[in-house]
Amino acid sequence: MNAKDAILTRRSCRKFIPDKLVPKEIVEDILLAGRSAPTGMNTQLVKFHVVLNNTKLLQSIGEKCFNGLPAEVKQRFIDRKNNYSLTDPIFYDAPCAIILTYEKTGKKRDSLDFDAGLACGNILTMVTSYGLGGIPVGIAKLGDEAAVLEGVGTNKEKEELLLCIPFGYEAPEWKEKFLTKKELTSKVNWVK
Repeated sequence: MNAKDAILTRRSCRKFIPDKLVPKEIVEDILLAGRSAPTGMNTQLVKFHVVLNNTKLLQSIGEKCFNGLPAEVKQRFIDRKNNYSLTDPIFYDAPCAIILTYEKTGKKRDSLDFDAGLACGNILTMVTSYGLGGIPVGIAKLGDEAAVLEGVGTNKEKEELLLCIPFGYEAPEWKEKFLTKKELTSKVNWVK
């Protein structure tokens, strides 16, 4: 798939096939795409933690995040769990994820969220180019940032969570349900 098709067909996936493994070579390409994103003043402060074909680990982290959510937010994820028949409504039963963090080195820049967003865009475009699904998950930070960091072998004293990007093969019922994108022309203003 070419870059234009990957960009125009990408959509967020909220249900994966948990036991369908993603080949490591593909995950390495996806990681390379994320690492190739530009960063503010070329600081390259974003760190990438890769969870490779370990749905159980992601479900364990997801459960801790879910339990840490405020009550008013939790209901939305209970509804998703029930509506989509999920075990894990945070990472959507994905087998893989790339967790973006900032290593606390004293050089924190205002561009970190922007840098993470650029890396996320590259990652999700590459995910789509391989016929996989993915989704950016920011709610994990609100739920239990410490659980995510500990799950990937670090902690809050060393690193700060920026974004989680679970990915894998889309469940067939999800793929069929969301084939079309919303009309966006009302969101465009051509300035002359």
